[in-house]
Amino acid sequence: MTSLYKDRVEIYVQFKGTYKVVKFEDVKFFRLIKMHHVKYIAIEYKTKYISQKMESPETSNFIKNLWSLICN
Repeated sequence: MTSLYKDRVEIYVQFKGTYKVVKFEDVKFFRLIKMHHVKYIAIEYKTKYISQKMESPETSNFIKNLWSLICN
């Protein structure tokens, strides 16, 4: 189930039993991608949001190291 609000989109993640919240203030743009005849909506986040996520203690060291390889 997906709920659309003025400032955000909430997407229910069934196997976790939680909602993923996408705030429009954190999004640069949305784009439509197609993989194997299936269309998806990709989210391009703002750099500031991604930087904050990488500094979060909840982000794994693997992801942090991968991000540093991409940025350098």
